[in-house]
Amino acid sequence: MAKQKLIEKILVPSSRIVKLDIPLTEATVEGTQYKALAVYRFPFTRPGQKNLNGRIYPYKLWDRIFQLFRTKSTVSLCNHPEDDGDPARIWAVLRNPGYSEDRTLGMVDCYILDNELGRTANGMLLAGGDLGLSSSGIGDFEADGVTVEADTYELERFFDWVLNPSYSVFGTLDDKISEAVMADPVKDNGNENDLGKVQEKTGGAGVKTLSLREKREFEASLKRIYEDVKGIKPVHERLNRAKEALTFYEDTDVEAYKGEFAELVKEAEKEFEATMAKGEQADAVKKEAEETSKKADEAKKEAEQLKKENETLKKENETLKKQAEESQKLKDESSGLLASMAESIRRNIPYDKYEELRQYAVKATRLYSEMKNDRNLLQIKIQEMETTAKALEEAQMVQYQKDAAAKAHVEELRQKNAEAKALAEKNLKEAKEAEFMRNVNPDVLEYYNDLIRMGEKINDQLRVQILSKRTEEEAQLFYLKAKRNTKPITEAAPIRDLSTPLPVTNYRQVAPDTPINLPKGFI
Repeated sequence: MAKQKLIEKILVPSSRIVKLDIPLTEATVEGTQYKALAVYRFPFTRPGQKNLNGRIYPYKLWDRIFQLFRTKSTVSLCNHPEDDGDPARIWAVLRNPGYSEDRTLGMVDCYILDNELGRTANGMLLAGGDLGLSSSGIGDFEADGVTVEADTYELERFFDWVLNPSYSVFGTLDDKISEAVMADPVKDNGNENDLGKVQEKTGGAGVKTLSLREKREFEASLKRIYEDVKGIKPVHERLNRAKEALTFYEDTDVEAYKGEFAELVKEAEKEFEATMAKGEQADAVKKEAEETSKKADEAKKEAEQLKKENETLKKENETLKKQAEESQKLKDESSGLLASMAESIRRNIPYDKYEELRQYAVKATRLYSEMKNDRNLLQIKIQEMETTAKALEEAQMVQYQKDAAAKAHVEELRQKNAEAKALAEKNLKEAKEAEFMRNVNPDVLEYYNDLIRMGEKINDQLRVQILSKRTEEEAQLFYLKAKRNTKPITEAAPIRDLSTPLPVTNYRQVAPDTPINLPKGFI
């Protein structure tokens, strides 16, 4: 199984950020001196605990990663790159990873660079703002499908800086702080606050009482999250994110947008149930097609068996016919023998020897009677054989009829199977097309329709690529590039003499006030 890209976004609240007691212009690590605008120690993961993305990064994993990066460092980028990243987007260097004192958090030192991005991030921290962080790595899951494999996980960067972490998908360190973390002293500019102050800030009952500024910021974040979640096309992803967003209200006294998220969950559940019903219908059609195919195979096997039995009966019939022909031949030979005997008697015995003739006649009559009886018995046997042969012929005819009926049944089942398969494929194709069209940006769809109305030649593959774009601008740029690439310039165009007018043919008279419809985005 191929490894997956694993990205975990967190929001580091300003109360959890610890500024190290190091000069702002330089820092020394194991005798090596580094220059930095500022150095902070950030929490970036909660080992051994399931985050809101449903994943667990065990202590064994971080033990190996921390040991591996004990003398190594990673960079931190501004936003996640879609490729290998851009060095111009680096705002910090990360090193010296380890656990917090109570081992409930993974920590790392952040050396902020003295560049435009670094100064922006440092100014945000100095102003008391929260910093959005998002870790990045590649790995696979254990058998439970939840715990990330410790021995195969590959860390890319401890975290990148993002403006709006997605609460509804990724876990946050500010979410459901455990008693051990709440009891951990919080450092503030080198001074430690006692446990009483921490409990006073959280309300003493696990519900955090926010200040007016924090409440406004929290409500603004929830508004952004609600707008993002509401626009998600895949219904299962929208449902999961809306449910996860409802967990944000458990530890705060804020109710803003809670009802909206609850209604969003309700609507998504209805839509998800409808989608599942369509999937069950497609599965039923597929199952019926499989059963029809199975019956067709069974009928085919039965037809083959009937064919074998018919061949056996045919061979037996040929044998009986041969025996009947031999019996008829024997009958004909006996008739010839009797006629020859009568002729011999008439020719060899004189009339003056009556007594001898009488005795010979008695003997011949007896012999003739015996031969006649044998002939009669042979005739009966021949009739019986002819009756048996006729019965075999009738049985063979019945077998032929059964064979023809079986073939017709097999052909009927094959046709039904083909129709069922075609219906199943059609339903699946329509379901995929409907799901695809639900995910299409309306602006991109309108742009595509404009192209069709203008008579642009667009095949199915190009259509899917255009409608898959996230924005109208991406769709326009893609189509222009695709259209340009289909008409390569192979030779230089001849230079026309502009002193003579160009011939105009096949033109259509257009009124001055006729509107000209162009696709959106064209200038």
